[in-house]
Amino acid sequence: LEEIRLERAKAAEERREALRAELHQYGALESEPDLESHALAIDHVLAAPELERFFRTAGGLKPELKELMAELRDPLLVYDRKLAPTAKRVQVLICGLELPAVLESQGKSGMRSNLTDTLERLKNATKLDVPPILPVLLSQLGELLTVSALDPLLLLNLEEAYHDLAALVEDLPQAMLG
Repeated sequence: LEEIRLERAKAAEERREALRAELHQYGALESEPDLESHALAIDHVLAAPELERFFRTAGGLKPELKELMAELRDPLLVYDRKLAPTAKRVQVLICGLELPAVLESQGKSGMRSNLTDTLERLKNATKLDVPPILPVLLSQLGELLTVSALDPLLLLNLEEAYHDLAALVEDLPQAMLG
């Protein structure tokens, strides 16, 4: 019985190695993606002096792009455990790219300007000035959620931000809201 078990274990090992060799052969047929050129393109954008002001107001975009650039240079990126989170990060980064065009097509581009102004005020506000700005931001975010044809992932992220902000505003003492 022990001899049969050892034979089967050896046969299974041989089959596994044969399958591994065959998969390697198929994998070798696929050319490696040129991820370095994408990393260099991101590096070029990050280093552009004319975009420095944009990145200062972009709410954490620069560190996010630096992280993406590092991931593109990671040789393990070709494996799903590394690729899946990176792909999700890219999807989140690009889900709002069409927002200006969508707002413009619906005659609502003023929403974007108002929201940008409010976010700039919030960014530069002192600790005591923040609470009265939050209900304004919540209202503007609510208006943005009414826009049709938004990217589903953008809509999901905006809804989550709206609910989080609503909970925060609800928890603030009335006196702090102005």
